[in-house]
Amino acid sequence: MFRLPRIPSLLLALAILPTAFADKVKIGILRQVEIKSLVDAEEGVKAGFAAAGYDAAKVEFVCVDAKNDMGQVAPTLERFRKEKVAVVVTVGTKASIEALKLEKALPLVFTGVAYREPVLKAAKDNGNANVTGACYGNSIESALSAALKIRVGAKSVGMLVNSLEPNTRMDGDGLEAAGKKLGLKVVLLPYAGEAELAAALPKLLAQAPDCVLFPKDTAQIKNAPELAKTIAAKKLLALGLDPAYAAKKAAVLSVTTPAGKIGELSARKAIEILKGKTPASLPVEAPQEFEITVNKKAAAEAGVVLPAEVLKSATIVLED
Repeated sequence: MFRLPRIPSLLLALAILPTAFADKVKIGILRQVEIKSLVDAEEGVKAGFAAAGYDAAKVEFVCVDAKNDMGQVAPTLERFRKEKVAVVVTVGTKASIEALKLEKALPLVFTGVAYREPVLKAAKDNGNANVTGACYGNSIESALSAALKIRVGAKSVGMLVNSLEPNTRMDGDGLEAAGKKLGLKVVLLPYAGEAELAAALPKLLAQAPDCVLFPKDTAQIKNAPELAKTIAAKKLLALGLDPAYAAKKAAVLSVTTPAGKIGELSARKAIEILKGKTPASLPVEAPQEFEITVNKKAAAEAGVVLPAEVLKSATIVLED
């Protein structure tokens, strides 16, 4: 009887090892900054891979936090190239735009992005079709509809617009359209970056809007606790387009697409790319799901009475 020659166990293990790790891929994740919504989007990406069966033996995530310093994007991309990542996932609008200005070869999937238009424009301007991703759904009209239930008879809504942030400029455009549809006067007050924020809010409030909408703006999200003090003192109804506003009492109510769901949707696109699809063949999408966060203490401090209908519709109710 013919028998295969015996192979020592160590040699057998070495022979099997390359096969065992043949399917392992590296995914580069570049997160713009450590704020909750972007961290949630990043975790959603990892959860999406796990749900598709990509465990630690199949995928390795190379994660970088740019700390809102866009000068970190170029060296991060260079690191991703050296480490031979298969797909780059960018988390946040500014990080995605900057990466698309600098990279054409690596397939890029963006997530945690407020609007697709500025990101896709950056790709087009750079002649880059190697991109897809997922973004937030438009929750402005939902937020304003809730405001009209809370403050019946409201006539106007104000917003601070950070001229350095593409997201807030588009939030301003969206607010004007939604305000017109709902019969609300829209007051937009522009400011340029975090240094001007403290002086901008009193100027907006001096125009006496019935309610204030805080946009998807990292400067305002970062300074939400300070914004909360001013809003409560003025007894204003404040709304937010990021759950951090409600969590930090700057807003009575926040409406947003859950960031984790956006991350999961982006993960599915990255997995399709790993399977051979081109990014250009995968449409940019937004989950059609909204999360309503209500902060009861913020409402009490601002003298806002929350109708039972609004509380019933809330996804998350915070007591402090």
